[in-house]
Amino acid sequence: MIQDYNLIFGGAAKAITGTAGTRIPLGGDTGGIDLGAAGDNVGPGELELVIQVSTSVAATGGAANVTFSLETKSANSAWVATAGTVLWKSAAIAKGTLVAGYTVCRIRVPKGMLRYLQVVALPDTNDTTTGKVEAFLTPASQYNDMSA
Repeated sequence: MIQDYNLIFGGAAKAITGTAGTRIPLGGDTGGIDLGAAGDNVGPGELELVIQVSTSVAATGGAANVTFSLETKSANSAWVATAGTVLWKSAAIAKGTLVAGYTVCRIRVPKGMLRYLQVVALPDTNDTTTGKVEAFLTPASQYNDMSA
């Protein structure tokens, strides 16, 4: 899998620790990936979003879930306070599932991208106290059937 440093949300493993109900943009409040003017030339399905857990998630109290979303905006600001257009959203994933090595998703980025992309984690029910994920974009895998 090819990784480009400019296509990693927030650099290496990003903490998803926070208060229940508070958005955690993995690239920071102004750290979305800038596709630049060339973003208009990136077609749907050309990139894949990969989110992998690098440090297991723990939470205060009992149960906790985390939801992840890929969002897009025309301006790279206020990701904490203001959601962008949601291109993809996971189901709520229980903290017991979010263990090191778990792959949250590997999906082709759908159409509808604006200039900036951001991955947002949203803990619910209880605060998350530990846990890190790596989220990045990579060229989409080719699935050519050469058997014929």
